[in-house]
Amino acid sequence: SGSYSIPFAAASTTAYRYDVVTIDSSGTVTVITGTNSSTNPVMPTVPSGQLELFYVLIPPNTTQITSSLINKVYTTPTPTTLSITLPSSIFDSSTNSYVLNSTTFTTTITLKVFDQYNNLISRQYTFKVKWLMGSGTLTVNGNNYTSDFSFLLNSSSVVLTYTRLTDFSNISPIIQFSELNNSALIGTCQIVNLDAAGNGIFQ
Repeated sequence: SGSYSIPFAAASTTAYRYDVVTIDSSGTVTVITGTNSSTNPVMPTVPSGQLELFYVLIPPNTTQITSSLINKVYTTPTPTTLSITLPSSIFDSSTNSYVLNSTTFTTTITLKVFDQYNNLISRQYTFKVKWLMGSGTLTVNGNNYTSDFSFLLNSSSVVLTYTRLTDFSNISPIIQFSELNNSALIGTCQIVNLDAAGNGIFQ
């Protein structure tokens, strides 16, 4: 026995579809491409003389068919994962941490919400921001905060700015972000503030 690749049509950037893989009496494998749909994709009809082997759900922006998509039933996209990222320019690989050195006093924190298909999903979210440790100023939607707060997000992503004082008085923060109505959307980030001597400020 051997293996071979099965070609699938490119995924849509916005819609879902089902493709069905079949085989006929001569052993020829065929992909029957379904119709793109923004909601509730319909399984394509298997022609007479062909036997269905399996079907594949093709979500938007799919670039690789993985086992998780085989015989997967479409469900309505729901917010599933919160991504929290900081700029790679402040990442210190030697300590595996994000660091503001003695000449850097600000950085961004990007929040993105993804659905179960790993696509960005826009909703009205209410995020609570909690300082688990440390201090500084967070800016979002033009407002500045130095203590716990909440804010509304009416899209799939937002960029906050963290700023520390130039006198090195701000302790390295650990900040938690959580969506008030979806317990799955929660995460933390840590920023290590260095003093003038290059030491982390933790107390």
